[in-house]
Amino acid sequence: MNASLQARSWLRCLVAAITSLFVTHAYAQESPWETIARYPGDIDAAMVLDRAAERVLLNDSGLDIRSTFTSLGLFAETDRAWSALAETFGINSDQAIEALFSGRVVIMWDHIDELGINPLGLLSTADTGWVLSAEVTDSFVRQVRRKIKPVPRRIHAGKPVYAIEHGRFHLAVIDAKDTARASGGALMIVASKRGAQLVNRVIDSMLPDAAAPAPSRLAIQAAAMNPKLRDGWVAAAAVAVDDMIDATDIKPERQPVATMVVWAGDSGWDLSIKSDAEASSSDNAAPVGLLGAVGGDALLAVANAGPISISSDSFSFDIGFMLERADPNQGQNQPTQSTGSLMLISDDSSPVMTVMSSVQCAPESYAQTVDAYFENALADPATAEGPSFQGKFPSAIRTHLLDDQTPEAAGGWLDDKVQVSWISGISQGEPQVIFAFGPKGTPTSNRVRWLNEAARKLQAIPGHATNPAILSQGFARPQKLSPLLLGNTPGVIAGILDAVDHVRWEIRKAQFGLSAEIGWHWSADGGAGILGRRD
Repeated sequence: MNASLQARSWLRCLVAAITSLFVTHAYAQESPWETIARYPGDIDAAMVLDRAAERVLLNDSGLDIRSTFTSLGLFAETDRAWSALAETFGINSDQAIEALFSGRVVIMWDHIDELGINPLGLLSTADTGWVLSAEVTDSFVRQVRRKIKPVPRRIHAGKPVYAIEHGRFHLAVIDAKDTARASGGALMIVASKRGAQLVNRVIDSMLPDAAAPAPSRLAIQAAAMNPKLRDGWVAAAAVAVDDMIDATDIKPERQPVATMVVWAGDSGWDLSIKSDAEASSSDNAAPVGLLGAVGGDALLAVANAGPISISSDSFSFDIGFMLERADPNQGQNQPTQSTGSLMLISDDSSPVMTVMSSVQCAPESYAQTVDAYFENALADPATAEGPSFQGKFPSAIRTHLLDDQTPEAAGGWLDDKVQVSWISGISQGEPQVIFAFGPKGTPTSNRVRWLNEAARKLQAIPGHATNPAILSQGFARPQKLSPLLLGNTPGVIAGILDAVDHVRWEIRKAQFGLSAEIGWHWSADGGAGILGRRD
């Protein structure tokens, strides 16, 4: 009898172990969108991390990235709070990462609509308004309960929600036997003070006897845009875009979502960004064929379906990119049509920026219009006079040296002597201008001639690799661009550029809206000096 009971006991254990193995494996194969669907359906944003501790956060590249963010002051509040939380658990920061990020983790945000599309506001919310739900081991749950001295704040659905670190965090634990999740593992829910209102809804969504959460718009639309992800993703996020855009810009029946999926390797990351926000129906095409012909070893090469605008003065210049042409009814300063634009920064000892773009003018007066623009833009600050070519000999390349003698003139790449060359013409029936600028003595006219000749040769070939679906394509070498564009200026942007060796991207129209593929490789030496500061 005892032997029979013992045999049945072992059999039950074996069946349970096999069942647990298959269920856990099935959960590991679950898409991030299926994971998000298990949580409250009305959250504004969610990110799913899959075994991020070993794959990103605790390896060499992950340590460098964390150091980068810390040096730049990004997520500073989370970094300080995480250290305090780990200390409360009786472990260090890396041990806390290993305990909480070794399985599947969901980080959620609510009320991001209150901040609009302000990037700094979004970073602030990401830094201070999160709720984290992590798969943890039973042993870690026991350790936490033994180490901390929580103060119960409230009871929700039979689960105590604790306040720890003087109320900076809210903590709840759902034991393995109580969770409705497929893997059956314990869950630890940690929320920042700003994210505490979401904790109750997260607990409700995880309990077996709770009502099923409302259908998740984030999960449904994210899955439609990403029906099958290639293996190896480490992070996937979905954001309710309409919560960040003025309601007047969105049709009532549309509630667009944006997704991001990350694949992380030792030397770099690949990103896929998609949105079902309504895209323009314009048939403009980025000149990707020309980009391939002249890009070479440029520091920056960008082909756009829309025009590029550049404004400058004695102290700075601003570059604007348009993925699509503007509506000609919006004003006289907008281009009426565009067959695309191209911008290059050449990799010379004294780099030259070369631009091909469209202009707003009638074909019969394009040369005069372009010359008048440069006459005004390059006017001497002392005399208000600029180069006056008046549209004569339109096929000739014009060159002008802007010699600013004012003591406030900016130093760096362009210094106080800027050389500019340009030519205007008609490309496929559209007024167009090619111009280049750089420091005095640089080959600006040669760059204009080279790009002009390459464009004409390619335009003579029918269908010369223009793709109406591609809105932007290009590559950049940020570490080399950083001293060129920013000089010795410290700060967040300089630090980010220093940390990345090269980036490639492509933005295109998709059946559901927009799709972007981005890949970048980290700098092997981690950048020049301390990130965010130049030695």
